[in-house]
Amino acid sequence: MEVKRFASEPGAPAKTLAYWNSVVRDVFYSPWELRPRAPDTFSMTMEALAIDDFRLSRATLGQAQIVNTPEPGKHRGDLIYYLQVASSGQHVVWDGGECFMRPGDIMLLNSAMRCSSVTEEDYTTVALTIPGDILRQYLPDPRLAVGQRLPRTEGLSRAASQLLLSLWELSDAGALTDLGGKLSHNLLEIFASSWFANSGALGPGTAAKRARAAQISSYTDQHIRDSDLTVASIAAALGLSSRYIQTIFKEQGEPLRSYIRRKRLDGCRTELMDPSCRDRSITTIAYDWGFNSTGHFPRLFREEFGIAPGYLRKQAAQGWRKDCDPRSSQQARPEKTRGAVGR
Repeated sequence: MEVKRFASEPGAPAKTLAYWNSVVRDVFYSPWELRPRAPDTFSMTMEALAIDDFRLSRATLGQAQIVNTPEPGKHRGDLIYYLQVASSGQHVVWDGGECFMRPGDIMLLNSAMRCSSVTEEDYTTVALTIPGDILRQYLPDPRLAVGQRLPRTEGLSRAASQLLLSLWELSDAGALTDLGGKLSHNLLEIFASSWFANSGALGPGTAAKRARAAQISSYTDQHIRDSDLTVASIAAALGLSSRYIQTIFKEQGEPLRSYIRRKRLDGCRTELMDPSCRDRSITTIAYDWGFNSTGHFPRLFREEFGIAPGYLRKQAAQGWRKDCDPRSSQQARPEKTRGAVGR
């Protein structure tokens, strides 16, 4: 296994930066761009080697922002993933989230995510580049694990971090010829186990997933009238990622956004049919159940129940009880299939 080595050479800053952007893109198969804090004095070294289907790399560089700006539609095929660990703190921001990585923490990124990583000091990072089809042998949907920091202070995460660093140490000593591929697969197995343990995702249909879905629905039901209740706010409150809670909840039979909308519409329907609420306007009821746009509310209500909210209230006021339930009327569309969560 031959290690390719790249190092800064004296020259014009613009030329040096263009050279490094080209190197980084070649190593990671994605348009990562370096934005040094001090371009005139920026220096960097990078080493990379192929290990079967993987690529192992180590980069040492000065203070900089590193940005991935993938071209829209370019990654319609299989994605490339990067498992990385750094020697110093990094502030990482991506579409849908951000975190601060401490030295030794480990994180998974991919080639399609818009991502920015900033460090306030010189640092070294070691990364394993992984084809998507290989990673899926260990994580059925690797995208769920993208952007989640696994702290070096916890058992399996610490083992994954140490193994990734050890892979480079072995490569530097020329000792990966026979073991590199096997150790890389061992790393993925440990990383996947660590992610499952930290996220609670222990496999399809498990009690852990059902318990997590129940926790999500319970929190949602308690805050269903909050107009600012969103998938992102639920995820933040529960300390989980938006991708994860959407996936877990959908596996129980209904997307989370649909569940929120349905529960709010059900609440509105109940109050529209309740004689004690007859003095409250339809607009007030809609706002009280978290709908910010009264313009969209009538359309959503009709789509759900097959009847306009005003007409339903009129029928209820006339004493129509059994037949005024639009789900049982002939005006209503067929009942949608729904999951058991929250029912």
